[in-house]
Amino acid sequence: MTEPEATPDPRAEFRAYLATAVMRLAPRSRQLMVIGLITIVLGMAVIGIVTQSRVLSLIPAGVLMAIAAVLELGIGHNARGDDTRTTPWARAGLLHVAAAVAAIASSFLPFQLFSGFIGLMILAAGIVHLRTDFALPVNGKTAIMPMASIVTTLIGLLILTQWPAGDLQVLGVLIGVDLIVRGWAWVGFGVTLRKAMNRS
Repeated sequence: MTEPEATPDPRAEFRAYLATAVMRLAPRSRQLMVIGLITIVLGMAVIGIVTQSRVLSLIPAGVLMAIAAVLELGIGHNARGDDTRTTPWARAGLLHVAAAVAAIASSFLPFQLFSGFIGLMILAAGIVHLRTDFALPVNGKTAIMPMASIVTTLIGLLILTQWPAGDLQVLGVLIGVDLIVRGWAWVGFGVTLRKAMNRS
């Protein structure tokens, strides 16, 4: 009598998949730190350019968001290797690209509608990061990554619900803070991978 085949554990498979992705990213730990620092600067720039004018604020803010999102897409691409699956980092990057496009579009179209879409995309990206960060292998773990994902999720929720206010200045500050926090997460991730490589 044959033994019944064990049902694969999706969580274990996801952790194994992430472990392989982290191994691909480890040689690029310095690049991760540089990307993190660039993202921090982009976030500070977003906060600095917020004015009373939607056109003068949201178009450059959307462009800066898009640059940060493309950098995240690059991380996801490097982690993929020959695997055909889309990495969580690439999915989060695509969600941030969508948020950036919405920010640019909201310069001319209904602000409340598109700001809600921005919040929804950032919230979804935060959830993707949360699931990923808590499943990372030990050699990729750093406390700042799940903390940053929690902040991103909360920021997406605040923008979506328009709390404490749904005005342009608050939106710009929240987007900038999200970029700054995500940048620190990438720096921390790069430092952690660098230390793991040095130990091995």
